[in-house]
Amino acid sequence: MIGRWTRFAIMCLILATGFSGALAQAVTLRFAAQGVTSEQLPVYKQMIAAFEKANPGVKVDLQQVAYAESHQKFVTEAGAGSLPDVAYLQARYIPEFVERGVLQPLTNYAGPEFLSDYFDSALQSMYWKKTLYGIPWAFSTKVLVYRPDLLKKAGIDGPPRTWDQLLADAQAINDPPKVYAIGLVGCSGLHLAAQWFQYFWQAGGTVYKSDGTYNFDSPEAIKATQFYTDLYTKYKVTEPGVTSVCRNDAEDMFSAGNIGMMITGPWIRNKVTSGGQSVPYAVAQEPADVKTANLATTDALVVFNTTKHPDLAWKLIQAMSADGLRHDFSVAAGFVPVKNTVAAMPPFSTDEFWQAFTTAAKHATARPTTPYFTQVQNDLVDALQAVLLGQQTAEQAMKQLNQQANATLQ
Repeated sequence: MIGRWTRFAIMCLILATGFSGALAQAVTLRFAAQGVTSEQLPVYKQMIAAFEKANPGVKVDLQQVAYAESHQKFVTEAGAGSLPDVAYLQARYIPEFVERGVLQPLTNYAGPEFLSDYFDSALQSMYWKKTLYGIPWAFSTKVLVYRPDLLKKAGIDGPPRTWDQLLADAQAINDPPKVYAIGLVGCSGLHLAAQWFQYFWQAGGTVYKSDGTYNFDSPEAIKATQFYTDLYTKYKVTEPGVTSVCRNDAEDMFSAGNIGMMITGPWIRNKVTSGGQSVPYAVAQEPADVKTANLATTDALVVFNTTKHPDLAWKLIQAMSADGLRHDFSVAAGFVPVKNTVAAMPPFSTDEFWQAFTTAAKHATARPTTPYFTQVQNDLVDALQAVLLGQQTAEQAMKQLNQQANATLQ
């Protein structure tokens, strides 16, 4: 169902984006959107219908792409010269596609006033080499989701605020095999790296040194790795077999009542409440070491420079950036708003669950931007798994990782 915010935005769209008359020749804009769900599709369709009405002679061809297949699809199309005009792209791949020479810079389209309402953490990954290439579309921050009933039973008043409190609380509520205190991600893949970066930033780490080389051999990186892996290997407050547990597995265990605390995104609500489950849960900011930090994951709207209609492609992105459409898309998709104005609208402004995620946006950090993201991420995952399996110490693994990461800079 389309919300009133979308209907309002559509009226504004018709007034703001329409051409003075029909185009002399019909134009079709190809828009590739990934991971479109049945809840999101009506928002896309209404937006497209309004855009076409406001721009006579323009048709928008919505191409639905599976999320997991989108990166390879765009790589293949880049080689074949068959990229769409506009796409919903995972922002971590912006540097790669810039280096492939297929992304259109947006700096001349999106000025400071246009960007001023976006969360800084949502904008971080839109740039490569100080040039803007994307506009935030889908966005998530991360928080600690926890079982307040278990903490209360253990005599603990409120969620942990620091690493020390996290460990102490975990030891107090750990009751295997009925309840494992902390859901820890350890399987090979994107989410293990995503989890680790949050601990790294909380320890005060920065991805790059002042000379532009990687900082994975820093005391902060080693400390974060040690604490993360000690939860499993030393303190044994996590589920068993962590290196085989992916994020979805840990979330399923939490939803079934077998995990006491874990770090995740807003999609956890649907998992916990689906199927008539009634596990008590609450959310809080992630525990800090020297600072509070979490991961900002942003997907972008981009224009490929193979388009024959760059100005019209930008008009489509501009239309999709209207507050009402942003609101209804975030509600339908279960994503955190990318704009302060939208965050001030219900339910984001009135629901404590959503308030935690919009608050987290103020101290979130994006993954490092690099055209070699996949390689660096895979090396990081290998390093972390080596420590989890007792094959290397945290110091050994991080020093080796730093050498591997810096080799990509050569």
